[in-house]
Amino acid sequence: MQKKVLLLAVSVAVISVFVLTATSSGVELQWPGETYTPSTSPNQVHLTWQTNDTAHTMTVIWRTSSPDTGDIVKYDTVSRGGVVADYEYEAMGTHHTFEVDVPEETAERTGVRYGLNPAWFFPEWPYHYDFEGYIHVVELTGLEPDTTYYFTCGGPGGWSQEWSFHTAPTTSKDIVFAMGGDSRSPYGGEIESHPERVSNFPWGRNRVSEEMAANEPLFTIYTGDMVERGEYPGHWNSWMNHQQEYWVTENDRMIPIVPVVGNHEVLTEMFPLAGWEYGKENSPFYYEQFALPGNERWYSLDFGPDLHVVVLDSEVPRDELSIQASWLKEDLRATDAKWIVVAFHKPIYSSGGHGCDVKEMKYWEPILEDYGVDLVINGHDHIYERSHPIKDGKVSSRAEGGVVHVVNGAWGAPTYPIEETNWWTAKAIDMHHCFSLAELSAAEGTLNLKAIDSAGRVLDNVTYSSRVRRPVVPLEPLEVNPPEVAVEPGEHVKVTLRASTEPGDLIVPAVTVSSMYNTSLKWNQWKASPAEWTCEVWAPEAAAGKNINAYFNLYSLKDWLEGRFTPRYQTHVTLHVVEGSNVHLTFLGTNDFEGFARPSWPHFNLGGSPYMESYFDAIEKSNSGGVLEFDAGDVIGAAPLFSGAFEGASVIDLYNEMGYDAMAIGNHEFDWGKDVLENRISEAGYPMLAANIYDEATGRRPYRATAMFEVKGIDIGVIGLCYPDSPEICVPEFVEGLKFTDGVSEVNNLADELEAKGADFIIVLAHYGTQRDVDYLTSRIDSRQVELIFDGHAGPKRARVSNDILTAKADDKGRGFARADFTINVATGGIIDRSIELVPVEHEVIYEGENMTPDPEIESKVAKYEEEVEEISSEVIGEATEPITRDYWHLSELGDMVTDSTVWYFNEKIGVPVDFAVQNPGGLRADIDEGDITYGEAYSALPFPNYYEVAEMTGAEVEQLIEDGMNDYGHIQESGLDFTVNWGKPYGDRVSDLRIHATGEPIDPEETYYVAANNFIAAGGDRYTELTEVPQVPYYGIAYRDPLVAWVRANTPVTPIIEENITIIGTHPS
Repeated sequence: MQKKVLLLAVSVAVISVFVLTATSSGVELQWPGETYTPSTSPNQVHLTWQTNDTAHTMTVIWRTSSPDTGDIVKYDTVSRGGVVADYEYEAMGTHHTFEVDVPEETAERTGVRYGLNPAWFFPEWPYHYDFEGYIHVVELTGLEPDTTYYFTCGGPGGWSQEWSFHTAPTTSKDIVFAMGGDSRSPYGGEIESHPERVSNFPWGRNRVSEEMAANEPLFTIYTGDMVERGEYPGHWNSWMNHQQEYWVTENDRMIPIVPVVGNHEVLTEMFPLAGWEYGKENSPFYYEQFALPGNERWYSLDFGPDLHVVVLDSEVPRDELSIQASWLKEDLRATDAKWIVVAFHKPIYSSGGHGCDVKEMKYWEPILEDYGVDLVINGHDHIYERSHPIKDGKVSSRAEGGVVHVVNGAWGAPTYPIEETNWWTAKAIDMHHCFSLAELSAAEGTLNLKAIDSAGRVLDNVTYSSRVRRPVVPLEPLEVNPPEVAVEPGEHVKVTLRASTEPGDLIVPAVTVSSMYNTSLKWNQWKASPAEWTCEVWAPEAAAGKNINAYFNLYSLKDWLEGRFTPRYQTHVTLHVVEGSNVHLTFLGTNDFEGFARPSWPHFNLGGSPYMESYFDAIEKSNSGGVLEFDAGDVIGAAPLFSGAFEGASVIDLYNEMGYDAMAIGNHEFDWGKDVLENRISEAGYPMLAANIYDEATGRRPYRATAMFEVKGIDIGVIGLCYPDSPEICVPEFVEGLKFTDGVSEVNNLADELEAKGADFIIVLAHYGTQRDVDYLTSRIDSRQVELIFDGHAGPKRARVSNDILTAKADDKGRGFARADFTINVATGGIIDRSIELVPVEHEVIYEGENMTPDPEIESKVAKYEEEVEEISSEVIGEATEPITRDYWHLSELGDMVTDSTVWYFNEKIGVPVDFAVQNPGGLRADIDEGDITYGEAYSALPFPNYYEVAEMTGAEVEQLIEDGMNDYGHIQESGLDFTVNWGKPYGDRVSDLRIHATGEPIDPEETYYVAANNFIAAGGDRYTELTEVPQVPYYGIAYRDPLVAWVRANTPVTPIIEENITIIGTHPS
């Protein structure tokens, strides 16, 4: 109870501020709302569904002040207490911001409607608003039905507390849900000009929400008017803050919202006329902060087999009411749920001050009755009123198809009195804040409906029994010719429709929307009865092998004029879609192999090219002639001696032997420069692709962009992409003269070219980045032929669907591969079935009925190259008492040892004074196991052909260098400095209290210091730009692994110890 007392105190304080603002100046000002406090940690967290799959999905939405704070949800089926690393599942999403512009002429019309000075609302006209911060949206998919999940959201900027949610069932089960709306604050002068109204905002809103949450509904339908002014950021801050705080049960289960747009969410409530469009652009704060199904304005959700919820938009002109009417009929026709609830803002029947909405009565009410809707829930009037069942404009019974209408607009807005009830009224309550609670009993087949006020008192209580839904208006046959026809997928067939009704009636046919067929029939083909229409019908490739009924509905103008919008007749044409022969194709994808032909520490039971080949052979054996092998780049570089000693030639030879069909060029293919890459390309028995690299001088591509393969009668097009930001992470001279693009236009243009050449199916090999980067790419691909992306470069292993394209990044270093299987129709190229999975390369297991043992030919190939480097690789240079590990986001054991040894090497071995050494974490490529340390292990840890530069820097420049190293590529590795880093601050302002470790003294901004760094970051790689601004002396003869090797030899056995004192605040952006 302590929590509620504190909240009450806050609420009273806000009320006081509101009253003073409204009365002390003599001007009836609008309440400004709550100020947004910028934060990199998630706030204003809320839940919605953005697809009609309430059992298997949930969408988490939150707000932060920066786009770089992360779009990640960690979740699990057990509580992890907010410990991010402990959650089993992870989902990533997107972020966006928005702005609002109100034309000047619109602003000037404000006074016409309200008789108020526009300056009372906003100080400047025309109105322009840039949203403060970013909205983050993450959809969780693949969830289990009727299951509680615990989650935290955020990312590098910080993480939220842990909440939970519960998914909907898929079987018949009891469901509790809440309904209601209108929690807005009073508008300026409302209470003074309407003394009959009572407001205690926000106390009433908060108390109703507390009572709602105490009843633990699965979800809540909110019927609009969350805010008073749809264009007031402060009002939205108040609502969103309130929703995060109060829409949570006692055990921290967050309650999803099923929202309805109300008139106060619409900008034209404030800014009428001036040519503004109705719809999403007129309610930006609402639609930008919720993620909803379909077009988001009207949609439906199913909660198990028993409950179907429909949301409509009443804030539209008449023509859009009819559009929604058509959609509503089809939606209701398709459901067989036992209970149907329809929600919209403005009521058809209300005894409140606003009264009945005649437009909705005309367009929607007949459909609600004809299709067996049980309950309509509205707001708008700040009262509670429940009707008797209504049918054909009079009191009826539920058995006869009567619909119950409930107005509950009393969630905290100023209450309205009811002057007089009407013929439809079964129960009416005014001057109370309340909500509605519906309890659906699956076993008893009943729905109990209550009205509960802000004190928890039950004001209304009624129970309805389920009923057999009345059949849709009887349909008579409509003549169609031919009634059935055999077609190939995509083939257009002509259909003739003939119909007649009463003489002089105007009639029009319309097709029922379906993903399984399409038609050229248009709505505007009204004709006088009797009439005939000719149209074309066709089915997509996905319909191959199926019999599809394309339905036609005939509508009568006379019916429309009488307010009935159900079809007069219905018929269909049966399309027997020819199946043709189907083939099974398998595509295998690896990435970031980096020359690891053998398993590497600490996963000695995973990977190794001889084992990988056994998996590939087993798949080829199970699908002979139907397998293609691809790699998404970083094959030869960042590699151990197996590849490094031969500048990648050994890996190309290995891939030739394994039968790879194509690969993308990754950034590490440039590790020895363009000339070496050209040699490797000439040696490869498969194309190495990069469509997004151009020669800056000529504008032409220096590398091949695409490839084509014919497999089992299917033509496969392949496009390769290299990491777009490669110039930032490659040695500059190795990519000099090359321009890298994001690849979007290349994929779209080349996909069209490949399709023109006959490609049935397109695969993209994208050495591209994280899943977020891949989502960026897929969201911008126009071609429907792109079906699969194998990606690499960054982020965890993953296999998922992104914008309807299968994507996968396998485990790196040869520890696993991605497998995509497609069933494709040969005649059409259409996809019948598809799947994607990640396969770990485990040893001595059964896969595809075969024992996974090393392939002898690949084993021989790997051993041949190992023998050539054995003498160098196997030399023992020392001993480690425990593993020496890497960490991208902290000063690591390996990073500390490398930089400590660099300072030691320059000062003690070659007599060059060096104060500090720095190293980018991306340059550390492998951990070192405990026990004997071989030269090969040291080489694998530091495989690049880099040398050292010694930079002369002032203390101020050293501090900027440390700032440079606290970036998205990781935490700078260094020796000799102590400091504090705050990851919650923006890049470039994260480091403070920089001190010299040996003395503990602050670094002197004017003093000169000498800093050793590898030539990659000395040239500005990985954003270490400060080094490019200072004098440097190159030491070409010192490879960047030499100091570590010499130090281990001199100090063995070695124990990893981090002596520097680094204080970390906040969460790193990993």
